[in-house]
Amino acid sequence: MTYLIIAYTVIFVALFLYIFSLARRQRNLRREIEDLKHSTKTSSQPPSVSRQPSTVNRQP
Repeated sequence: MTYLIIAYTVIFVALFLYIFSLARRQRNLRREIEDLKHSTKTSSQPPSVSRQPSTVNRQP
């Protein structure tokens, strides 16, 4: 009977750790999705305003 209690305890602890790990991963993914949404909103600027340098060919 003792082995049964130990086995259930080990299984429940492992299950709890797994669920905790999944919850933490989900929280991190939600945070990353929100960051990506925020970065796409702030980076959608008019075409005349660009963060990258212009590639205009200048003639001497």
